[in-house]
Amino acid sequence: MTAMYRLVAPVWDELVLPARMEYGVEFDDDSLDRFIVGFPEPDNTAEVIYYDCSNPWSNRIVSLYVFLADILSSPASVLIFDVLLTLSGLTPVGETEMIEGEVTLDLPSGEDLELDANYKGHPDRSARLPFWQETSRR
Repeated sequence: MTAMYRLVAPVWDELVLPARMEYGVEFDDDSLDRFIVGFPEPDNTAEVIYYDCSNPWSNRIVSLYVFLADILSSPASVLIFDVLLTLSGLTPVGETEMIEGEVTLDLPSGEDLELDANYKGHPDRSARLPFWQETSRR
């Protein structure tokens, strides 16, 4: 099943892209689920989120792959959450959930940056997953 998803980040304007979920995907010797927004390949803007949803109503984000249309190396960056970010599936519609975490940003140059990341969630009545927006990276 494919749905349209609103993708917002500090590095691009708001985009509406097709999104789909894949279950039981191999990732670093583990079996995780994957949420794909857009078309994750060179010369496209897309995101791929690897997460663990083994606990009901709780998604733990493991890694985020970012693809940018103007960067031909794939992916443009990889975020690895040092402590897994936990997103609640119980936040009521109309409320905002803030989460903070530490992330390692793995760049194509081979450079790793340790960053603090802040996200806010806006559950939407029409969506199965809450809408998440990155608010800052330090």
